[in-house]
Amino acid sequence: MNTKLFRYINCALALSILMMVNGKAQNGQPNPAALAMADTSAFSVNKAGNWLLYNSFIEARGSDSVRLELILSHENPVNWSEEVYVGKIRQQSFYPLSTQVMTYQLLFSHWELRIDKQGRCYLKKLDGILQEEAYFTIPLMITYKKN
Repeated sequence: MNTKLFRYINCALALSILMMVNGKAQNGQPNPAALAMADTSAFSVNKAGNWLLYNSFIEARGSDSVRLELILSHENPVNWSEEVYVGKIRQQSFYPLSTQVMTYQLLFSHWELRIDKQGRCYLKKLDGILQEEAYFTIPLMITYKKN
């Protein structure tokens, strides 16, 4: 199995376990212990927009591509009819030369992630089913062109 995928699955599993163990997290609230352990070195989350970052990972893939992995959380409701600013890539060397728009499927919903030339990331739900809990958590695993 791909080591990065294995790491991502382990991180998601650990996050799930932490959320189940903490009493507050059982009702859909964010887990302070999981947030405290988050690797935020690659991504600066939009705290003003009430986004939470559980984990971030970014690496170059060859000379022209970048792999970005995030686990984000937000309090419902979110107005998904418009794209929502979720945060910014920290390292300028990972910024794309032109705006990149990627779509992906997550279980029963389709999402769009837009990364502009300044590394700002915007998320939009295109269609499908959303969690209805007080807080929802969304993993992102995207590869985009840097040049």
